Amino acid sequence: MPNMKKNYLPEIEVIRSWSLMACDFISNKIPDLRDMMLDAINIYEKFPMNGKRSELQGLKEGMREIKGIAKGLSLVDYDYLNALLLEKFGIGLEDNNKEIIKHILKRNKIINETEYRIIYEWVYENDMDIEQVKQFDKLLFDYTESLDRH
Repeated sequence: MPNMKKNYLPEIEVIRSWSLMACDFISNKIPDLRDMMLDAINIYEKFPMNGKRSELQGLKEGMREIKGIAKGLSLVDYDYLNALLLEKFGIGLEDNNKEIIKHILKRNKIINETEYRIIYEWVYENDMDIEQVKQFDKLLFDYTESLDRH
């Protein structure tokens, strides 16, 4: 059977287009970030489109950064951009963090910096009972301890 690698190009194209739209919107709404957003647009326009998994992962990381930057928009602008992105791409500004967190909790381990950031932000942005906070704090602590050992 031939080695058939998955082509990620369709998903790459969607995330690239999503990112371009979001950066353009943010650049027009937050003047202090205009130059940074225009630089990001330039990068996204030149981004390699070979359908590789590594390209997809890079774009997803950029997407997470854009979502964080979008939190600096006014509530009205944030909601408007979210609606635009959802309508055009089916992907809004709200991460699917609940699903990611479920996987982390099931595994009982944070395995990378992205997961660490998701848990960290979740703890500080959501109201939880003390037991949930302790569980998340342990995951965060264990991850930082594993980095110290390497």
